[in-house]
Amino acid sequence: MLNKNNFICYHLLVIIHPFIVIFILFFVSFLKGKLIKS
Repeated sequence: MLNKNNFICYHLLVIIHPFIVIFILFFVSFLKGKLIKS
């Protein structure tokens, strides 16, 4: 059984995870775009 603190941290990770993935993908595509332009 998870304690309350771990449970909250787990839910925060689940909520934030997609945003981190989108941010990384956006950042990588931005860098690729800069490399192609220069």
